[in-house]
Amino acid sequence: MSEVGFGWVVDDDSPTKRAAGGPAAFAEKLMTGEAKPCDPSSCPTCALLDEELACVGVIEAPIAPETEEWLAGRLPPTMESLPGTLLRQNFKDSAITGAGGEALRKRGLCAAPKPFTKHYGPFFRGYTVSTDQLIEQMLCAGDIQPAHALAILVHLGGIAVDDEVPASPDDGPRLSEIVESPGTREKRTLCTIHIDDDDPRSTVQIKRFLRALYAAFVQDTELRVFEGA
Repeated sequence: MSEVGFGWVVDDDSPTKRAAGGPAAFAEKLMTGEAKPCDPSSCPTCALLDEELACVGVIEAPIAPETEEWLAGRLPPTMESLPGTLLRQNFKDSAITGAGGEALRKRGLCAAPKPFTKHYGPFFRGYTVSTDQLIEQMLCAGDIQPAHALAILVHLGGIAVDDEVPASPDDGPRLSEIVESPGTREKRTLCTIHIDDDDPRSTVQIKRFLRALYAAFVQDTELRVFEGA
């Protein structure tokens, strides 16, 4: 039986969220029926993603194995790519070891007994990335700031800049430009994470979370993350 593992909401200052007492209060009241869904025409996130209730959601536990497999499949093809280089640097700077994801797995919040992994390079000098690390990066770091949101999206190929998904080191300057100029983000970027009709429920929830990260980055605001009951 599924239960709410994590909830999230974009702090986009929509009228509905202000009326509810802020984004966290809106998410809580929405779950208990005390608040009505936001009006898509006045919600910046829903309008940006062209989806009702795109600004708030849940990730149910346990996260399905096929969802972790999908996440692992989004990892960079090589560590020599721009996403690979940034992923390795971000994991080092943020001390992302996978311990957070492993702890969630031990609590039963992930259905697979072990994380999915992707190995880079020769055996003795290789580098391995696990879904425990990805889950730790997404769900165990508290509220997600715009720079953190961009890092996750770049690592998973979830954002295009000027119609191209950043891949080579030469794409670095374009990333820097949109970081330094928030007002250009909506015009210059696209979210490459799309929800398909045949996606499993767990994968849909992770995809909605990643799409919300994109919206938070474009609007230069936080994605609030909180553990469910």
